[in-house]
Amino acid sequence: MPPSIIDAEFPDMQDANTTSTGIKFSEVYTGHGKRVHAGDVVIIELVGRTEDGATFLDTRAADQPLAFQIGRANKYVPEGISQLVELMTEGDKRMAILPAALAYGSTGASLPQGSVPPDARLLYEVELLRCQQMSMGLACCTESSFPCIGKDVLDKDGNPKV
Repeated sequence: MPPSIIDAEFPDMQDANTTSTGIKFSEVYTGHGKRVHAGDVVIIELVGRTEDGATFLDTRAADQPLAFQIGRANKYVPEGISQLVELMTEGDKRMAILPAALAYGSTGASLPQGSVPPDARLLYEVELLRCQQMSMGLACCTESSFPCIGKDVLDKDGNPKV
């Protein structure tokens, strides 16, 4: 088995902050925007890699940030990412290691840019672009009527068009 990029490239993550659910993270950049709250709709840039370095999700390369509602995990946004983003402020950028149980668990995942093996610990780079309080539910971007956020659905200031 090849060495883990998580251990080899990010040894400082061994001393990172750890949430009560086992997510390790370190701050790359501290933002100064609004703080995220449960139920908010957020727009994030997300890069996900497996321990061998294979990228399975990169919203920057696809030029499609992800929008989702905090507390509602989906195919692209596992529970651990929702938990991590809930601790962030607009503009924050973090590196995080998700345990398999908060990622894709024992089933793994097949995504358009790559696949995640079962029981995989994953490395993510997460940047919170925007958060907005919503008073009603919002469908996740994995539903056909709510595609992932592209530049055409953001106004000139980067806010979601309403």
